[in-house]
Amino acid sequence: MSLKQICENIYSEVNGAIAVGVVDLSSGMPLEIYHRVEYFTQEYIDLVSAASVDMFRGRNVAKVEEKLANQRRKPLSHSIQEVLMTTEGTIHFMAVLPEKNDILALLVTNKKASVGMGWAILRNALPEISEKV
Repeated sequence: MSLKQICENIYSEVNGAIAVGVVDLSSGMPLEIYHRVEYFTQEYIDLVSAASVDMFRGRNVAKVEEKLANQRRKPLSHSIQEVLMTTEGTIHFMAVLPEKNDILALLVTNKKASVGMGWAILRNALPEISEKV
């Protein structure tokens, strides 16, 4: 199954899905995005991808991770693994792939979607996504 098919499957399994994507956190490039929204232009998708990178790998996040590593006397690592963000009308589920720490899977739904179901379906798909990137 291709990365596109995996994203389409996630989309079809979640009631209220708006978009499903995979983003490279190193470059900020979207690797795959599936949606059915007319106004989701490439420019919009690129901006959302860049915002995701800021949340997981942004300058201030990096500073916090560095301070934590120093205080704990542990190696520097990317500690943020998942983020749940809501807007006025949407829920954003974002998860870093466990074995590929620079790849982010994301699911955007409307507010009627089940948070538990969104997480369950996205997390369940992470191994499949990991195999394709």
